Amino acid sequence: MEATDDMHLPEGRPSPQDATLPAAVFDPARLAAVHSTGLLDTEPEEEFDALTRLAAQVTGARRAFVTVVDDRRSFWKSCIGGPELPLDQRQNLVHESPCHLLIATDEALISEDARQDPRIRDVPAVEQLGIGAWAGVPVHDRDGHVIGGLCVVADRARAWQPQEVQTLHTLAEAAGAQVKLRQELGRTREQAARLEALAEAEQRLRAEAEQRAAAAAEVADRMRAAAAQQVTAPRPEHCQLGGARGCTAPAEIKIADSWGDAAWSCPTHAEEAIVNVRSVFIASEELGGLAAYLNR
Repeated sequence: MEATDDMHLPEGRPSPQDATLPAAVFDPARLAAVHSTGLLDTEPEEEFDALTRLAAQVTGARRAFVTVVDDRRSFWKSCIGGPELPLDQRQNLVHESPCHLLIATDEALISEDARQDPRIRDVPAVEQLGIGAWAGVPVHDRDGHVIGGLCVVADRARAWQPQEVQTLHTLAEAAGAQVKLRQELGRTREQAARLEALAEAEQRLRAEAEQRAAAAAEVADRMRAAAAQQVTAPRPEHCQLGGARGCTAPAEIKIADSWGDAAWSCPTHAEEAIVNVRSVFIASEELGGLAAYLNR
């Protein structure tokens, strides 16, 4: 089993054989399931290698694979019986692999003579990988999507015994259990990340609320002090703020802004103006408008 140049897959470049592939390969829900496993482009793991070793031992096949198939390539998450390959060569194009047929049918594909079997004899991997006989079973995710397959490869044509095929089904279910575990772990990590983000947002909001409360308390103290200082100053009867509708509350505090304007206000409108308009401040009895701004 030698790697070929076709195994180096540029990101985002579609296969020229896309039009001949079954629509199920490109199903968005299936592709989302594949990516949710987190298994693409990852190193071998004993949990999957143990299954392919057992598949090879039980069937007597020289090679065994667990594949994860997206819309571009069939990634070999586990590959037993072949040479050690770099991570980027543990794959072939999706149209080159018989595993796309598992996705199309959601059924096992058992071929005793791959070179003569009309179902797979034209699949490029038969020649590329020297496949004499091939047996593969779909591997499912938690929602029943076919995300790849567990398959064994013999160098020569041969019969697959019923008990061997049954064992492959059992091992594919075990591979599916590992897939489901990865998906649940991924979901748990996502939930933990969301909870952490919510906690951080809550802390920020609490800190902002505390800052606003402290600022409001400071403004209230300043307004009380200003009201005490301004108690004998001449003033209009009613608050001069309040917009077009006006305000009938008593005028108690004089405020000013950096543009030189001043007005008498009720405590409510004074606090609102000071908190929301950076240029507004409490004027002293003696100082108003720009003079108060320059001398505060």
